[in-house]
Amino acid sequence: DYYDVIESDADVVYISLPIALHEKWARISAESGKHVICEKSAAASFKSVQKMVDTSRKNKIRIMEGFMFKFHPQHKKAMELISKGSIGKTRIFFGNFCLPLPQKDNIRLKKNLGGGVLNDAGCYILSASRLIFGSEPSEIAGKLVLDSKLGIDMRASAWLKFPNDKIAFLNAGYGMKYNSSYSVLGTNGNISLKRAFSVPPDYKAEVELKSKKSSKTFPIKPADQFKIMIDFFCKEIMEKKRKTDFENDMLKQAKAMEAIRTSSKNKLPVSLG
Repeated sequence: DYYDVIESDADVVYISLPIALHEKWARISAESGKHVICEKSAAASFKSVQKMVDTSRKNKIRIMEGFMFKFHPQHKKAMELISKGSIGKTRIFFGNFCLPLPQKDNIRLKKNLGGGVLNDAGCYILSASRLIFGSEPSEIAGKLVLDSKLGIDMRASAWLKFPNDKIAFLNAGYGMKYNSSYSVLGTNGNISLKRAFSVPPDYKAEVELKSKKSSKTFPIKPADQFKIMIDFFCKEIMEKKRKTDFENDMLKQAKAMEAIRTSSKNKLPVSLG
């Protein structure tokens, strides 16, 4: 059982349980001296994520939220084009992650297990907007459309204001045609990724650049984003230099996720102080 893993001589635990169980097993793992890669979303509330990070820091172990998509080389190419000024000054981020309706017994539809499309898919888009803009949102307005019987959000949308008047739009939903994409609009053009989040290891991704002067597509070699993520995390542990602040990134992501929930509940924008 799970305690067999906790009591083993493994160095790292990968937690792929339903979201509602992440906090419990991440803290048990940390208290047992195990480093943790925790599936997204890290938890269903900011307070839970804070407890996970506090326990990890107290026991001097590392914990990372498993957003494997960030390690796919297509995003590095997109950011490289942005930094070169290929689309001018970045202004707007549009992200979509829509999925067919899960089966009735799927954990994604169970409220007590942390279900809902924001925790399941919307979190990717939020993480991607933070990655592309390289900063944190200062204000968020969110809307969650709940299923009255299941008590979970079936659709999630959000408007996020970033520094320098940059804006991000988030759209996620169940019961729709599959769509996993984002676009970045600038003063002189835009960049688009057709399959940005859930990318099979044999998939040939593309980064499309459209500017006032030309249109170009950059092919990206197939890559196993899960393997790259795990290798990166293990290397960080072995080098013991803490080059990447996984823990602080988890907290910032959770804070923004909480703002979306709070905004939807109160029907008001939330300022992130």
